[in-house]
Amino acid sequence: MENIKAQIDSDQISLKLTDQKLFVKTVFSEEVFALRTINGVGIVDLVEDYNLALSFWKSRIKSLNIGIGIIWILLVIQIAIIAIVILSSFIILQQQSSGGLGTFVLLDLVLIPILIFLHFKRRRVKAQKPTLESIFRIYLMGDNRDFKFNKSDQLASEVAYIAARIEDTLTAFHKQ
Repeated sequence: MENIKAQIDSDQISLKLTDQKLFVKTVFSEEVFALRTINGVGIVDLVEDYNLALSFWKSRIKSLNIGIGIIWILLVIQIAIIAIVILSSFIILQQQSSGGLGTFVLLDLVLIPILIFLHFKRRRVKAQKPTLESIFRIYLMGDNRDFKFNKSDQLASEVAYIAARIEDTLTAFHKQ
């Protein structure tokens, strides 16, 4: 039975370090590496991918905000026109006239559902803000193996701790 030196279990990535092996399990794969074949380990942040996703997310939010703003302006203008028509018909003609108001009411019946749809879409898009992802990289003889994980939660510090423990083990292992 091998002595477990460090271990983390998560739904994204699971790492287990023993005296002779490193076990890596992700959603897509499960691999075992002998420590003698590992030259090093590291954590690489995917900052460029995050910045690209963040700029795309911001542009979507901005376009939704512009659409919502235009519809609000149209609704305010329509309410003002309806108020002017009603007031002018009462003051000038001393009678109630609804001529032309049907078009504005019909337009409101179209614009208000669009406004509600865009508002809820904006809330859904805001909830989907991109997160910084990182790669747990294992440097092997002539090749690298990358395992992606989300860096925004507690898992990042645990993976960093495991990486440090692996480096300590590799240093001691290669000195033997």
